[in-house]
Amino acid sequence: MALTNAIAAYEDCDKLFERALESEKGIRVCLGQNSKAARYLQMRLNHYRTLLREESRRQYDRTDPQYGKSIYDKLYCRLSEDTTGEWWVYIDPAGQEFAMIAIEEIE
Repeated sequence: MALTNAIAAYEDCDKLFERALESEKGIRVCLGQNSKAARYLQMRLNHYRTLLREESRRQYDRTDPQYGKSIYDKLYCRLSEDTTGEWWVYIDPAGQEFAMIAIEEIE
């Protein structure tokens, strides 16, 4: 299924990403028992970020820290099916799936 490259077509994705950024642990979106719709939303979210990265390459110089980046890169989009067969798209901060106990330098 081809996705459009028109950024304006992803207003829903932008709203979901913004809401996830505002939340400490992220958000989740239920798509009922429709796994295809869940995968499609996940695909759209990731494609939208790709378009934003391309746009930032046009807007910023290579030396700028924002070059080739999206403000949503720190969010992770994953799928999960619950025990009742409902499909969810989770949008949460990357690295949240595990707890780091300690970080040490190697000597």
